[in-house]
Amino acid sequence: MYKLSSYIELNSEKNKNQELEYFAIISTRRTNVFLINETIFHFLKYFELPNSLSDIHELYKKAYNIESVEEEKLLANQLNSFFKDLTERKWIIPEDKTEKLVELDTLFQKKDTFLNYKVLSILGNNKITDVYLVRDLKTNKKSVIKLLNKAKFKDEKSFNKYLFHFKEEYNFLIKFNSIYINKTLGFKSYKKQPYIKLKQVQGISVSKYVKNNKLSTPQKMALVLKMLKGFALIHTKNVYHGDIHFSNILVKKNGVPVIIDFGYSNKVELITETEKGKVRNGGVYAFIPPERALRSLDRRFSKVTQFQAEVYQIGLIIYYIFTKNLPFKADTWKTMVDEKQNLNLSENDVFLKRRMPNIVKQFITKSLELNPENRFESAIKMHSNWKDICKNYN
Repeated sequence: MYKLSSYIELNSEKNKNQELEYFAIISTRRTNVFLINETIFHFLKYFELPNSLSDIHELYKKAYNIESVEEEKLLANQLNSFFKDLTERKWIIPEDKTEKLVELDTLFQKKDTFLNYKVLSILGNNKITDVYLVRDLKTNKKSVIKLLNKAKFKDEKSFNKYLFHFKEEYNFLIKFNSIYINKTLGFKSYKKQPYIKLKQVQGISVSKYVKNNKLSTPQKMALVLKMLKGFALIHTKNVYHGDIHFSNILVKKNGVPVIIDFGYSNKVELITETEKGKVRNGGVYAFIPPERALRSLDRRFSKVTQFQAEVYQIGLIIYYIFTKNLPFKADTWKTMVDEKQNLNLSENDVFLKRRMPNIVKQFITKSLELNPENRFESAIKMHSNWKDICKNYN
């Protein structure tokens, strides 16, 4: 089995003559852009998930209705030629190969100063952003700076596209005023480098918090109640968080969860519009709900279009809080999709034998229903129902 190198991003866009062009963007320490033809582009797309050349051969054979031995031989020669060239370039690599992580350059290093800030540490060096822990030299207060690094983009057009989303991320943050959602302290620029200033959250991911602490049932229920209050507020404001998973929920030492990272958030009403490029789509594979998970070679998952998709993701986190596991064991995406689409907790003996209140089991089971319509309508309903559970448990 082979896969596309993690350094490669495939993209297509229309040129000034409105003709579609195809690109392979290689991001190592420097970004290089290669114009490729449509055939190679689609061939590479098949390896965005681990695949074998023989399976790809069968896909092309069916797509082009190839039946004769001669045509099949010609197809095999062409595919083998593509495959050999692309593996030699290391654009396609063995599935089990671990690629050495290439650190992109951040705009600032530790101990650098800019404006009134001194960089205390680099919290994140991501594909398009830098995240710094800084100290204000005037007030001596610490905060977090999330900066859209212009040097990480191949051109001005790409930067401007993400700048729109970056501003939207800030607009989402100012909608909320809750101890359970990360607070923004402003949106500014430094030498045309836009950044969002955030309140520092001193906490660890919810999964690490659960692993590192022996929580009693009442403590678990209290943690879930606070987390649901935050997500209920997000849904009340008609916003899809868009990227719910362990690392986007930090838990402080006092047990207060804080929801962070609205980089993939969308307005509910925007989903119904046809403006391409304004709807963001992302997520951690294990947390993609079954109706969004696609067993396709071209696309791994669809965008969030209903609150019930996020109910499922929140349900997985609650499942983990009470079991310290997720209900999936698959190593590959396709196998995980199959597991998701066959999961039925109401008939799962392993889950049913877990030690937890039956009313909690029922809540988790409803949250993880295969059919979205059978789940809670939103985090608002989850929060309301969980409050009742807490009252009855006490």
